[in-house]
Amino acid sequence: MLVAVEALKNIGLVHADIKPDNVMLVNRQSQPLRIKLIDFGLARTVNKLQKSKTVQTVCYRAPEVFLGLPLNEAIDMWSLGCVVAFMYIGQKLHVGKSAFEVMRVITQIHGQPEDHLLDSGVKTKLYFKKEKDSPSASWRLRTSEKTIGCHTTTEPKMNLPVHTSVLLIVSTVHAFHYTELAQYVDNHQEKYIESLREWVAVESDSSNIMKRPDLHRMMEMVAQKLRLMGGTVELVDIGDQKLLDGQSLALPKVVTAQFGIDTNKHTVCVYGHVDVQPAKLEDGWATDPYNLTDINGNLYGRGASDNKAPVLAWIHAVEAYQALNMELPVNVKFLIEGMEETGSNGLDSMISAQRDIFFSDVDYIIISDCGWLSWRPALTYGTRGNCYFLAEVEGPKQDLHSGGYGGTVIEPMTDLIGILDTLISPNGKILIPGIREAVAPLTDEEWKMYQDIQFDIDNYKNKIGVSQLMYNNKVDLLAHMWRYPTVSIHGIEGAFSDPGTKTVIPAKVTAKFSIRQVPDMDPAVVKKQVTDYLQSVFTKRKSPNKLKVTMVIGAKPWLSDPQHPLYEAGKAAVKRVFDMDPDMIREGGTIPIARTFQDVTGKSIIMLPIGGFDDGLHSQNEKISRYNYINGTKLFIAYLNEVSQINKTIV
Repeated sequence: MLVAVEALKNIGLVHADIKPDNVMLVNRQSQPLRIKLIDFGLARTVNKLQKSKTVQTVCYRAPEVFLGLPLNEAIDMWSLGCVVAFMYIGQKLHVGKSAFEVMRVITQIHGQPEDHLLDSGVKTKLYFKKEKDSPSASWRLRTSEKTIGCHTTTEPKMNLPVHTSVLLIVSTVHAFHYTELAQYVDNHQEKYIESLREWVAVESDSSNIMKRPDLHRMMEMVAQKLRLMGGTVELVDIGDQKLLDGQSLALPKVVTAQFGIDTNKHTVCVYGHVDVQPAKLEDGWATDPYNLTDINGNLYGRGASDNKAPVLAWIHAVEAYQALNMELPVNVKFLIEGMEETGSNGLDSMISAQRDIFFSDVDYIIISDCGWLSWRPALTYGTRGNCYFLAEVEGPKQDLHSGGYGGTVIEPMTDLIGILDTLISPNGKILIPGIREAVAPLTDEEWKMYQDIQFDIDNYKNKIGVSQLMYNNKVDLLAHMWRYPTVSIHGIEGAFSDPGTKTVIPAKVTAKFSIRQVPDMDPAVVKKQVTDYLQSVFTKRKSPNKLKVTMVIGAKPWLSDPQHPLYEAGKAAVKRVFDMDPDMIREGGTIPIARTFQDVTGKSIIMLPIGGFDDGLHSQNEKISRYNYINGTKLFIAYLNEVSQINKTIV
């Protein structure tokens, strides 16, 4: 406030009434300075006085109305003087090098100010003195003391005169201390990277049952980190996994945690996973996949982007509020699993069981298990589902030598290649009857949205190292990446694949392929369509071999409303952190749990990614950039604040 006093002197104004309820500082979030002024009479006066729009004003009935106190239309000259001083500061000083902060002016009944300053416990009477010979309660600042910027509260003394004009000044970001939080994140970058290094070092491969102890250890590490932050943490048992050989194996427990139980706030649930895809150095990695390696600002390691860094970024976002003694703007819950990469085994049942318990007070669910489309940040409002199939062809009772038996037996591999060739045409058309017919048509609104997305086809080709794509224009390419189904053949088990030569006829071979699901496809229907079609094709071959078709994953697609307030909050958070508008995109991959959340809990969902478009998820040399990891943490911090401002009646 001393800065404001000096500014008043510089422009020739005399301060006549400095009171505890006018303790305020100024926040520089934009240049020129912008202040939102709320008052039942003062707003219009300031509108007439100012020559520019430095001060944003909004008329609002004074709090005295609700307290039933008498009104006085006179303008508080000190309050007006402060506003003029703030205008002066915003216009004349180099705000970029200042560190001001707007404080709320608390309406209070003037009397001996015994109220405590909340941040320090120091009583305001140490900084204010009553004027002698004053017929009413008039207080002046002890200007020899240091300035303290804190909110104040007061116990009213009803036998004293009441000062009735009220000035309420708040910052345009509703007292959200983003700059301070962002600085905290910047100052702790190395700590965050070290945490990611510790997590990446755990080989939490959910597809390899031999790595199950590592997966259990990974879940305990997550739980312990949340416990140390003071969260209410549980490790939820979700049962056993049934293996193909009939045996059972304990599934990794799901970690849940809660921070805050204020019923006046929104409650968000952050979902993530800490299991990873398989990775070996000999697969083509340039570095050890389980030793996080920083190369030119990129952090390489399996699970770095999918999904360990985003989970840590959310944890660090909450931790930043705590470290700075700032109240979380919303209640935050975490649900972290360890089987996402293999279909989230056991999680559907857990969510159903917890619908009226853990999820009962959840307003919104946030998923950050996806990536941007380009260098521009993105918000994701849809994902494809996935039906994963095994097609097994079995013939002789054992492998045979091609020199002795080639030409005499009908080989299982030949049958398998033959039926796989009937799944999709060379130009990408799915040949299974009923698949294409179930797809929701592309709307004009979608077409327009795809046109507006930043996407460079040449860069996309260069990134993946191909000279030609299936489609040559942006809209067709994005549509087939996001909202049309496709067939992909992933491998053949039982065939000889080692280096060198081996003249063997495999007795049994199993193809692995998947069909990405989109609205309005149904995995149960797709299972029957694929099984019936392949059996029909196989029958026409008149082979004595046996075909068995199994669907091992049936994940539904997910689609949200990109106009929902959750996405408006996301746009605002992206704008604050990155100073640009996000792309509104869909995701070609599958996050199985999104549709389960939607169907079982009925909660609104947003996907808020921080992974880069070139992170190489599921591939060799997976990475996340330091830029995305650190600024992604800031994005989550800002997003929590934006969500807190959503109208409570919206779900």
